[in-house]
Amino acid sequence: MQARLAAMTAGGVSLALASLPGPTLAAADAWEGYATVTASTAACSGAGGTAPGDTHVSIFRPKIASNDTPTFLSFVFVRGALTQENNSEAKVHQMNGSGNYGGFAIGPRAGVAIYTGTYKLTLTPAIITAATPSITIDGTITNFYNATGCNVTFEGVYVHRID
Repeated sequence: MQARLAAMTAGGVSLALASLPGPTLAAADAWEGYATVTASTAACSGAGGTAPGDTHVSIFRPKIASNDTPTFLSFVFVRGALTQENNSEAKVHQMNGSGNYGGFAIGPRAGVAIYTGTYKLTLTPAIITAATPSITIDGTITNFYNATGCNVTFEGVYVHRID
């Protein structure tokens, strides 16, 4: 059963990623790690993975070069995934601060949703370069997993992906 579940999740993630433009998938610099939920609002009760203590695989891909795509922050669940694209890159570089995001979610039955929300993140270090070995992110994301009023606060630790 677990193998089937893993295959279905991988298939759903693969399908959603296949619909993204090629350069997004080929971005050179990403930081991989874990994000742990430290608080969530009552509106999150129906959204899986939002309880304090829940920990998820997470990927942070900041915009470093001028020709990079906007910064993305992703969370991968056992039965789904979501990513937030920084819609405020010109004002809030690398999502360090408060801004707006466009979200993409893959649900437990491979349904896809596109939605919006806001974020307030603190990156350490404050500016990420290709030479940054590791980062931490503390922050809050509104409308988490496309759940209106679901605000999730988390702490994440990430290391630079070396291919």
